[in-house]
Amino acid sequence: MRRRLRIISVLLIAVFLLTSVLYLIWDNNKSSFEPIEIDKDFLQKISDRLPMPEERTENENTVKIKGFKGIIVYYAEPVTEQRAEELNLYFREEEQRYQGSYIPLNGELSAAFAGNHYYSSIVEKLGYGWFNYKGNLYADYYNREKAKGKPNYRNRYDFSFVKNAASYNLVIFTDLKNPEKAFARAQSEKLQKNQNFFVFFS
Repeated sequence: MRRRLRIISVLLIAVFLLTSVLYLIWDNNKSSFEPIEIDKDFLQKISDRLPMPEERTENENTVKIKGFKGIIVYYAEPVTEQRAEELNLYFREEEQRYQGSYIPLNGELSAAFAGNHYYSSIVEKLGYGWFNYKGNLYADYYNREKAKGKPNYRNRYDFSFVKNAASYNLVIFTDLKNPEKAFARAQSEKLQKNQNFFVFFS
């Protein structure tokens, strides 16, 4: 009986190890970026709630609360109508270059742009700084020096909004795999109250 239990235990461990190895191989071979599929109505609700910035505002916060861990980089500024038109054109051109999705919204010169979802594998993340310098999306976005001492998250989401008199940009580094969930958590009321940073939601 004991021998049978040992055999079963060994087999279970072997299956677990094999499954883990196969997953790591699959994860390491998947594409490092893909288009974001996000609901237009969700983006419209976000756009409708964007406060009008009185001046250029930009900042970055590392956030760790229940349900969300990540680095949030944000930027907002008032723009002229001409600049809003230029941004709409730029978003459409970026979509044609497969850099993301342009989403026209209700409202004068209103639009959203969802940049591609960038992803680093478990193997790349664990190997960053040991075998090479792949596997750190923050370092890829900025540089290795600025990434020192910061958490290394495996997903990056970029969102931009424009209205007739303002533009907004939000970059989220997190381990959450769902872009809508990452966006929603980043702008949650609890986050606004506890983290003391400007967000796009009044």
